[in-house]
Amino acid sequence: MALLNQSADSGFTQSLDRALQRLAVFLYLRKALAKMKNRMNHGSAKGVVENRSARLSAGFTLIEILIALTILSAIFGLGFPVTWSFYGTYQFDSEGKVLVSVLEQARNSAMINRNQSAHGVFINDDQMTVFQGASYASRNASMDKIFPRNRLIAISGPAEIVFSALSGQVSSSTYIVSYQHRSTNIQANSYGAIIF
Repeated sequence: MALLNQSADSGFTQSLDRALQRLAVFLYLRKALAKMKNRMNHGSAKGVVENRSARLSAGFTLIEILIALTILSAIFGLGFPVTWSFYGTYQFDSEGKVLVSVLEQARNSAMINRNQSAHGVFINDDQMTVFQGASYASRNASMDKIFPRNRLIAISGPAEIVFSALSGQVSSSTYIVSYQHRSTNIQANSYGAIIF
């Protein structure tokens, strides 16, 4: 499915490039034609009035500008949903990677016995917090490391997970990261391994 979307997106990008190239050629030819017309009228003996009208006709007409704007708005209108989809996929992947990184950081701090204490992660709607202590409520708040969360990405699972000092063991927990129709599972097994 991802390969199909990537192929469709590549085809869309190529057709967009071709349309923009054609528009650039059209505008270039229009300008060149206007210059040629201006040169022809400038050399004639019909007087000042004709030279003035040649200078006025050298620009774009209102209809030409409106057509160009309509074409550009159609191209951007078609491209916006594709761009938004890419952005959502990026945010989803990024949030999952941040969660894995935060869990690994807490586990590693517990396994190296930093400050001779257990370490854990507390997750709420706004942020993920790596804390030092046996629980979030009894933590040493001055040692907190806070990571902001994306509110568009949902994370379900236990709000708090604590890794034991030295061993890194934890009660087995599973987090589900989801956004629209995408979801992925991230598990911390009883030995402290993070599986994603």
